[in-house]
Amino acid sequence: MSRPTRVTAFRDAPNFDGQGWCQETGLTCHTTLMRYVSHIAVESLAYVRDDCRAAVAAMPEGRKAGHYEDTAHYCSMRLNGLASKN
Repeated sequence: MSRPTRVTAFRDAPNFDGQGWCQETGLTCHTTLMRYVSHIAVESLAYVRDDCRAAVAAMPEGRKAGHYEDTAHYCSMRLNGLASKN
């Protein structure tokens, strides 16, 4: 039995939004998501991170729970990177 195929070229997926989410497939394009997080105002990063964590806590089995966890993680990474520069 062969392994299931994975989407390897996200640019070929038809409906990734500006935050890296594809409604049709339920997949996250991490490149797009990281680019989105890099454009969030520094003052908003903690709010976005906490909001994503709250969404996951409210509905951990939700369709976008993984996407919200990834967003929270990338916000935390950016905040930690900014803190280490100071």
